[in-house]
Amino acid sequence: MPIQLGGSLQYSCSTEPGAVLVLGDDADRFNALNKDYFRKIMSEQYHTWLNKANGEENSYGIKLHDLILVTGCDKTSLWTNAAFKSGSSEFSISINAGAPEIAEGSFSAAIKDSGTGRRMIQKNWGPGTRQVLSLIV
Repeated sequence: MPIQLGGSLQYSCSTEPGAVLVLGDDADRFNALNKDYFRKIMSEQYHTWLNKANGEENSYGIKLHDLILVTGCDKTSLWTNAAFKSGSSEFSISINAGAPEIAEGSFSAAIKDSGTGRRMIQKNWGPGTRQVLSLIV
């Protein structure tokens, strides 16, 4: 009996701001338990952060609506993400294989990026073994 494998992944978005995260491995989720504490700190400190981002040393043009409170994270060793601010974005990947002695296989990938908005795509393959890394702020 011939063995056949196949796969496909497609992402398409034409909305203004957006992001996509693709996990290729098991992930562990960690969320803050006391979100009100972080909301309080953010409401007290946002002006300091904006001044730092837009001060004499930096001129990033950050506005209040650009600040995002992140209260959790997912940890994995294999991931890809993409974020965009405007325009449209498409991503497609396909992998196929055939049976032994038939020597058949293919791989294709395509990225289409339309518009003049800001884009950011990041990828990570590794580490080979899962490691727990911590960041203390």
